[in-house]
Amino acid sequence: DETVELLLAAGYFRARIKGLSPFDKVVGGMTWCLTASNVDVDVDLLFQENSTIKQKISLTEKIVSALRRMKCPHRIEPYQIQGLDFIHIYPVDQWLVKYAIETHEETNMQSRNRAPPATNQHKNARDEAPTRDPPATAANKASHTPS
Repeated sequence: DETVELLLAAGYFRARIKGLSPFDKVVGGMTWCLTASNVDVDVDLLFQENSTIKQKISLTEKIVSALRRMKCPHRIEPYQIQGLDFIHIYPVDQWLVKYAIETHEETNMQSRNRAPPATNQHKNARDEAPTRDPPATAANKASHTPS
């Protein structure tokens, strides 16, 4: 449950679907995080719900390969993902979620830096008004009345 909650907190909302198996939630979330990380992992991470055993084995092998290429500090084997060994899955997911969030923030920062500066089409009236002395206050008017 902690692993699914972590994926939900990261934004993988498919983990809320009651009809999905725990495997589909976990592997779907891992695949989603890998995709969100924008890392060229040189594998096809096509995730399909309710996959066959052969597809599940292939996908978990690709996930593990991608994690190794990304230099994930936590070791995990395909059989641990397939067997839902949450003791080993959770730290990997923590790292993967953090990596995906950092990638997202970095991408947003780069997009903002590349965007042309915003132009102010509606200038303030104060910006267009000619420079002049501030209006006289009642006290100034009283002291400067003509004699």
